[in-house]
Parts: sequence; C-alpha cells; structure tokens
Amino acid sequence: MRRFHLLSILSVVVLSALCGLVQRTLAQGSSADETKPEVVLTDLSPPVYPPLARAARITGDVELQLLIRKDGVVDTAQVVSGHPLLRQAAVDSAQKSQFECRGCQGITTYFLTYTFVIGDECHNAPDCSAVGERPPEIRHWPNHVAVTVDPWCTCDPAGEITRIRWRSARCLYLWRCGSRVIESRWIRLLPRPSISISDALRII
Repeated sequence: MRRFHLLSILSVVVLSALCGLVQRTLAQGSSADETKPEVVLTDLSPPVYPPLARAARITGDVELQLLIRKDGVVDTAQVVSGHPLLRQAAVDSAQKSQFECRGCQGITTYFLTYTFVIGDECHNAPDCSAVGERPPEIRHWPNHVAVTVDPWCTCDPAGEITRIRWRSARCLYLWRCGSRVIESRWIRLLPRPSISISDALRII
C-alpha cells in the first residue's frame, strides 16, 4: 500500500514537470515568433538605368545593405558589391523606397539586390516609323529588384541606302549626266555603337 502511494506521488511530480516544460517551450516559441523582425518592400522607387552604363552596355548586380527604421524609412544604404556605374542608381532607388518593418523594435538590417539588364533586340521598324523606346521593365520580389531596358538603337531615317554610280567623273560638275542605281537595300536596326553611312556603304 505504501509502495502504491509513493508511485502515485512520483507520477504526479513527473507529470507536473513535463507540463511545465511544455508550457515554457511554447512560451519561448511564441515569444521568438513575435520578436523576429520582417522587412517588406511596400513602395518601390523605380530605379533609373544610368545613361553612361547603358551606352557602354554595362549590366550586373548591385547588392546593398540597408538599415531600416521602425517606421519603414531607410536610415542608411551601403553598397556591398556592384559595378561603380550602377551603384548610385541602386542607392538612390533604395533610399527613396518605403518599407514595412513588422515586429521591429529598432534598426533592422536588410539586404537588397538590384539587377540591371539590357535587352538584345531593337524594337523599332527599319525605316524609323516606330521611333520611341519602350519603358523600362521593373520587377521586384523579396530582397531583389530587377530593371530591364532596351538597347540604344539607330536606323536609316531615309528607309534605305542607295549606291549610285556616275558614268564619268566629269559628270559630277554637269547638270545633265547619266547615272544608274547599282544597289539598294534596307539597313536593319543596329544596337549602338552605330555605324556611319560611309561605313555602311563599305560593308555593302
């Protein structure tokens, strides 16, 4: 009888200890979830592709380390890596953007990567009838922003380049002189750097 009484007391003590341990674990888990900060980009300031970098066809990633305040404003933006001609555009965009800092108690560190891309094809017609470039394509997802622009292109404003052969050199100084067209073709769009008409004629 005494042994049964001792086993009952021991069972109650063990169960009480296990219940206390479970409660403490759950409390620590819920506390950790509540205090873990989460930074969300809510209003992106569109990055501008630097004209000099675009003309030189410079692409790549720029990684930033941001310090986000409790109200979602960027306190500081520091460049971790990236091409020098692309860095300032990424910093300007990040500093003008708005974030939401959930569960933040003070300054929170957030890493954001900007990817600058230049397309491979021109989108104007060969005769320049659709002159005008498309707006940049800007996408963003957690910790990443990507901006894609068209390459700077050139085209033949006359629609075609014609090669003319004069019948003799002295004809250049006469009003009436025969000539004939020996070749005429369209000049397709070319990404910059552009070629001059004289270079195009030599290519033809």
